[in-house]
Amino acid sequence: MKAVKTATPEDRILLVAGNTGSGVFKNDGPYSLFISLDRVPEMQKISLAKSPITIGARVSLNQCIDTFRSVAEGPAALSGYAHLQEIADHWQVIANLAVRN
Repeated sequence: MKAVKTATPEDRILLVAGNTGSGVFKNDGPYSLFISLDRVPEMQKISLAKSPITIGARVSLNQCIDTFRSVAEGPAALSGYAHLQEIADHWQVIANLAVRN
């Protein structure tokens, strides 16, 4: 946090959350500061407490798939979320296991 407080407007800062975008944005940078979002618990949570469902930015696709399936059907199903089964089925085939985790 100290580095963020001393950063200047000229510094280029990258927020890193898994960093899978580095393969897409190869020419982006250079950065003078990298900030990992690994220890921000709110970004790793799925909240079913109220509608709509809230999904943190660092929740894996597999966690989303599992949650979508549980709220779409079965004993934990929530009213109005049946469509999430279709999304879960689609996400299951769009990326390999390593990417989904």
